[in-house]
Amino acid sequence: MEKKSTDISDLVKLAAVVVKKLNDTDWAADLLAKATEKCTTMKDYTFVAGAFIRLLGDREKAAALYETAEAQCTDKTSYSRLITLVHGQTTDTSFVTRMLISARQKLNGFEDLLFLAQTALALPKDKQMAAQIYAQAEEKANDTHRLSRLATSLESQMKDSAWASRVLRKIA
Repeated sequence: MEKKSTDISDLVKLAAVVVKKLNDTDWAADLLAKATEKCTTMKDYTFVAGAFIRLLGDREKAAALYETAEAQCTDKTSYSRLITLVHGQTTDTSFVTRMLISARQKLNGFEDLLFLAQTALALPKDKQMAAQIYAQAEEKANDTHRLSRLATSLESQMKDSAWASRVLRKIA
């Protein structure tokens, strides 16, 4: 059966059966290692990472795979997909926090920063990180439209009406 399992999905399914029916975590780990070798896309890496968590409780291996997937992210769309996938696989927000920290190194446009700040508030619920990112976005808000968008986000997402008011005063 293992010889017939050639794609990532088959190997993960087989690993699940091996754990559930045979309680053989060593064999399952070998199958997941083979699946890892076949990974090429962000979705592949996150799929196998989720299996490592779900089947073996191996958070270290999952973290390494998430990092490999994150290295493929180049814009807020790819980060959004990755964060959504990871959040669907685990309630441990530390994975998302690490991705946001890395994303801050790659994404530095105004819209990117708003996305990162709002994501920091939504998933890891890290208000301190969000405030730092919003401060970076404020530095990039160089026109009325951006200042208005920033103030709206500060008010609706961060719930900081005082900061939003200070930003709006820059428009006048």
